[in-house]
Amino acid sequence: MKFTPPASIIIVSHGRPDGLARILSALRFQSYANFEIIVVADHEPTSKNIKFVKFDEANISKARNLGIAVAAGDIIAFCDDDAIPEPRWLERLIAPFENPDIGVAGGYVRGRNGISFQWRALETDMNGNDYPLEREECSDISIHSCGERFAKVQGTNCAFRKTGVVDLGGFDENFAFYLDETELTLRMGRAGWKTAIVPLAEVQHGYAASLMRGVNRAPKTLFQIGFSKAYFLKKYGDLDTIQLFRDEQERRLTTFVSGTKITNAEKIKLLQTLDDGISQGTQIGDAKCNLSVQNTPEFLPATNTNETNGVAIVGSLLRWNSLVKRAKILAEQGIPTMVFCFTHTTLFHHRYFDVRGFWVQTGGVYGRSDRNDPIFCPYSIASRAKREQKLLTDQRDFSKILDSSHR
Repeated sequence: MKFTPPASIIIVSHGRPDGLARILSALRFQSYANFEIIVVADHEPTSKNIKFVKFDEANISKARNLGIAVAAGDIIAFCDDDAIPEPRWLERLIAPFENPDIGVAGGYVRGRNGISFQWRALETDMNGNDYPLEREECSDISIHSCGERFAKVQGTNCAFRKTGVVDLGGFDENFAFYLDETELTLRMGRAGWKTAIVPLAEVQHGYAASLMRGVNRAPKTLFQIGFSKAYFLKKYGDLDTIQLFRDEQERRLTTFVSGTKITNAEKIKLLQTLDDGISQGTQIGDAKCNLSVQNTPEFLPATNTNETNGVAIVGSLLRWNSLVKRAKILAEQGIPTMVFCFTHTTLFHHRYFDVRGFWVQTGGVYGRSDRNDPIFCPYSIASRAKREQKLLTDQRDFSKILDSSHR
């Protein structure tokens, strides 16, 4: 019998209604059937069949605990409001939990262009420092126990066994931002749970502007990062290493100055917010694991299609309006749809999800998609589309190709 436990997807959203609308639109196309969606946000979405928890504080751990409190799933999955999961994301992320020893799972994350990886397999030490996880880069799931280092999962693409999280009191709400899921993964590991790294459970993370960073990814404040790092070191590591972290952050700010994303005066102010956070993080007292689950929540199944076979539409930018019209019709029928829309240029490629309900890949027919490609790639539109479809084989099942390149 196929392993299909009830799952709850929790999305925390603060000040980004457009991003929230995009991910909720994309979740309709998950191949996994047995899940509910919980939104914890300062704005209520218009989508139906969603549990909504009103919350307007900038504290992601507290928001996640509120979501867990109303979650009816055996597995709790997390994704961000500036991320888009692939259609088979949840199916793959949940699969390792069939092993009763697994308490945590995490997948891979692609960046803004939808092609290059932002995060792959990492491990973390007791000072909260990350290192590449020594494993062959393949699609196989790997299982990891907790030692002096432990496997790291990303908050935008991770899942936890609910019983384990509830037993530990949930997220430590002192981690309002940064190291929050890392710290919970560590406590899960110390409680005996293992972590699964699932390469093919993918999401695309957009790094949208927030209270913490601007559109250009330059930080607006480093207070919470400094606070969380100092607090983590106080709990688990060597607080004397905090200066190394400060030096690293100062070097990062210097690159923003050299890239004209911030001024030197702004750099000085940001370092002051970092120092203030570090100072307060070293003084904070006990952990705040305030998860409270008093009643058994009712499961609210999400409205989704569970259709794994998708359609690819191929054409040039000159036929964009026609491509969109066809894609919208298919999306309304619940069919996962990918639009390959190319120009006769060498522009780099970009993949994204359109809020109207379909995925898009744009770029020059002669340009790079994989960043290891040559600068010039001698393709026709049809042959280029065929090559890009092959690269997406692990994530999409294209049952039909609609070629509009010659119309």
